[in-house]
Formats: sequence, C-alpha cells, structure tokens
Amino acid sequence: MSPLFWLACTSCVPPSVLPLNQPATLEVQSHSLEEAAELLWQTSLRPAWRDPTPEEKDAFNILIPALTYYAPKGELPEELTGIATQLGMHLERWEVAGQSHFVLYEDISSRRGTGAYLFAIGRPVERNWILLEAPHAYFDMGTGWIGASLYFSPPAGSPAPVAFFTNSLHRYTTSTGAREKGEYNYADACHNPDHLFQTATLAAAETRRNATVIQIHGFGGEGEGDPPPGTKMVISAGGRNGVTDFSRKAAATLQASIGKEVLLYPDQVNVLGATTNVQANELKGMAGARFLHVELSAQQRTELREKPEVLELFGRGLLGGVE
Repeated sequence: MSPLFWLACTSCVPPSVLPLNQPATLEVQSHSLEEAAELLWQTSLRPAWRDPTPEEKDAFNILIPALTYYAPKGELPEELTGIATQLGMHLERWEVAGQSHFVLYEDISSRRGTGAYLFAIGRPVERNWILLEAPHAYFDMGTGWIGASLYFSPPAGSPAPVAFFTNSLHRYTTSTGAREKGEYNYADACHNPDHLFQTATLAAAETRRNATVIQIHGFGGEGEGDPPPGTKMVISAGGRNGVTDFSRKAAATLQASIGKEVLLYPDQVNVLGATTNVQANELKGMAGARFLHVELSAQQRTELREKPEVLELFGRGLLGGVE
C-alpha cells in the first residue's frame, strides 16, 4: 500500500502501524492539571541520563505511530501495553479537564530521560495535525505548564493540539545524575539527534504526514545572547530554514494578539533562532511537516502562568494561525 493511498483513505491503517486486532484495556485515571504535571515532571528524584538503546528506538517506532494513529479513534492495539512495560514506562488513559488522553511516560524507578508523550482521545484532527512540545521543562521554567495548559484546555474556537510531548530530565543531566552544562549535552532533547524525543517526533510526523510541530521555550531576559529589552517573544522556523510562510504568519498573528514586542527571526531579531534544533532540521525534509519555535521571556512566562486571560490570548494567537 503506497503512502499516497493510505493518506487518501480515512479507514486505512498506515503500513508502519500495528493493526488493531485486539483493543487494549486501560483503566481511566482522573487527574487535575496539577496532578498530571507532577506525574509528568517528577521532582522528588534526580535520576541519571542513559543513552537509548537500538531496541528502545525500535520500540518507540512501534508505540508512537500507533498512538498517533489510533488516539483519535479511542482504541489501541493490546500489544502496546506490553511494549511499554518492557521499556519501564506506563501506558495509561487519563481524564484531565474533561478530555481523555493516552499517556506514555517513564516509571519513576527507571527514569533515564525517555520523555513523556500524550495523545488526545477523540479530539478532532484539523487539516494539520498539531503537536505541541515543551522539551526544556526543567530549564525553561514554566514552559511545561504553559504547554500542558494549552494542550489540556485549548482556547475555544482555535485548532486544538492533538498531542503533547515533553522531556523528563533536565537538559544538562549527566550519566551520573549531576546537572552540568558541557560541550555536548546528551539529555538535551532538542540537540541530541539520538534522543528518544527526536525518535518520537519524527515517528509521529511520518505517521500523520501533515504535522505542525510547535515548540515552547524560554529565554532569560536582557543578558548576552538575548533579544532587545522589552521583547516578549521570538518566533522562528527553527533549524536552517530562515523565515517560512508559517513562521511569518504565526508572528503576525501573535503580534496582533500580544503586541509589537513579538519579534520574528531573522527579519526583526538575530538571536534565538533555534538554528541547531534537531527536530526542526529533520522535519524540514518531511513532506507536509511544519515547525515553529516560540521563545518566551521570563516575564511573559510568569504572566502566562498567573493571568488566565493572557494565556487565552497567547493560545489564540499561537494556535489560531494554524490552518
């Protein structure tokens, strides 16, 4: 079966996805946003980074395509639960903010930086399948909560993210469990092409073929390498893409909702362009895939967390430009 055939056939299963011979049985667990965040970003321990094995990558290339494809339908192949268990991960069904989700995340006893992956059950898939990501939740403080909030409770009238991916270790975590910035940081989900976060992002985009990937990041303020004082956001296409039609439109939409303090890279600012982001650089070679990198100032992140009306404006501006 050719990719073009299954793209045109809404009832067909992509060749890379397990068939639904026997549906998995998952007990529904109800969580508040705060409880969900605690499970996703455990803070009681400081586990060490461990490089993923080829077998783990193979497992992710089974799990993520199946979750991507079947979540809108509300059922999963039974085999996925066993694969997740073998990885030391939980595959659960959560109820958060009145919406059900399939959630794949690490067990606290075996955390090593695998990440966490959430898929909305039954949420309508728009023309573009929106994947929201917060890959530096322990470093760009507040970005995990902001991303999760927009995923669990998207603004009314805007296209809704269908999946949310996030990291499970601080980006500078070493193989000893220390947090030390080095010349190369293996736990950094955006700069290690062998990270399972990268495997998951590419597997999802390959399965949907119309993926819009939006990453939320943060910058410190007015230090070296930061944009001009007063900047609230920097919007870029990431990687070596320069400006794309999508990044230009997203910046214009956010400028209309947030203000002129939203800057477009590289037209209006020459820093924070995410030119070495591995997700951006790989996705640009995939037909139909789009990438957007959003940098939020520390002050803007605080406002988004403390003022629901600002978060609503931001969400409408960010997601409203997706077609």
